[in-house]
Amino acid sequence: MNEMIQHNAPMIELPTPKICSEPLAMHPFEESRLGTRPFHVVAYAFRKGSTCAHCGRPIAHVYVISDKNGARFEVGSTCVMNTQDVVLQNDLKRHRCMRLKDVQRHTEEPELEAVLW
Repeated sequence: MNEMIQHNAPMIELPTPKICSEPLAMHPFEESRLGTRPFHVVAYAFRKGSTCAHCGRPIAHVYVISDKNGARFEVGSTCVMNTQDVVLQNDLKRHRCMRLKDVQRHTEEPELEAVLW
């Protein structure tokens, strides 16, 4: 029962995969012609009545994004999270946490709930 099974098939060498320094798919913000990657969140504000530059929907949680060339645009958190851009998503979370800590130190409960969503 403990016999070793031997395979007589020849070994096939697979080609080494090419490493691509750039992702193959376009970034959603590049598709919308908002800028060139890499993108970073540079500011956050809670401002009702704003519009997302990517999708055109109304937003209250405004994230200011900067591209490779320093161009800036405003988008909502949903569009940032839908990009699958991990660096950008981590920037969003960091800015949200910083804002939440700032609000907790300086304001009352109603504004705190607005920051939490």
